[in-house]
Amino acid sequence: MNLEFVVLLVHEGTTTHVQGVAGSANPATLQAVIEAAGGRSRDLHFGPIPDDGHPALLIPLHLGEAVVGCLCLGPKISGEPFRSVDRDLLSTLSGHLAALVQNAQLTDDLRLKVRTLDVLNDRLEGAHE
Repeated sequence: MNLEFVVLLVHEGTTTHVQGVAGSANPATLQAVIEAAGGRSRDLHFGPIPDDGHPALLIPLHLGEAVVGCLCLGPKISGEPFRSVDRDLLSTLSGHLAALVQNAQLTDDLRLKVRTLDVLNDRLEGAHE
């Protein structure tokens, strides 16, 4: 499946940000994708990107009830529509991507906690000297 672009969006709290882009998505297209994914729908969505009218496939990345991100696939370079086989495969992969996104977020959280504990430990050692 050759695509014009692929965008991975990650939801953190009330913010949605671009985690990665492959292909040729201009800034206006990226902004339109973020806005389209901002609703955090749990359903597969297919439709045009508002700014440029290109068809896109938005695949929500959900774990249980939480939507942790969204994968946006731009139009196929061939101009062919997305088939049900494409959608089924991407729906299956979305669960794995959601787990990867959550694991990355948890790893970042742990690193921050380790840094905080290191600082507190240094202060404690300094107080005992």
